[in-house]
Amino acid sequence: MTTSRISIRHPWVRSGALLLVSLCAALAHAESPRVSWERIQGIDPNPAGGQNFADIAPVAFPWSVSSGRASVNTATGRLRFAVKGLSIGASPSPLARIGTTGIVAQVKGTLLCHLTGEYVDTDPADLSATGDAQFVGALPYVPACDAHDLVFLLRVAAVVPNAPPVTGLWLAHGAVRKLH
Repeated sequence: MTTSRISIRHPWVRSGALLLVSLCAALAHAESPRVSWERIQGIDPNPAGGQNFADIAPVAFPWSVSSGRASVNTATGRLRFAVKGLSIGASPSPLARIGTTGIVAQVKGTLLCHLTGEYVDTDPADLSATGDAQFVGALPYVPACDAHDLVFLLRVAAVVPNAPPVTGLWLAHGAVRKLH
């Protein structure tokens, strides 16, 4: 009985194995249902002004964040975010004192498709006096979008009574996006 052996040194075998490994890695990456942002970063709209996303405008002055992160499971719509130390970085207004949350009482997370402008908001989350807020829950849907084009924004959901209407403006965004 004669047996033949194919050596891993054979160029066809090496090429095929490399192609198979690459294909498996690409498929696993393409089907990754979780997107996370390892940091939440405050907006700095100066000097050119912050970027509008779809019909979502930025606040007019800088905000800072001590720490924060967000993640979404695109298969289930489960989204979570936590932010600490969200505060005003600079402002000419007496209603917006530097180092405070100003008139902002609640924030909401927004998951947005950068290419199409389609977005969905979380329910509001209370913002503490020290700028801390968190949310865990399910979105009603996830925008139809490639995971590479998803953007996370933190927006004003509610202000204190008798304050100017700034609801809906974005204050911070997710940074350092990872696909899992």
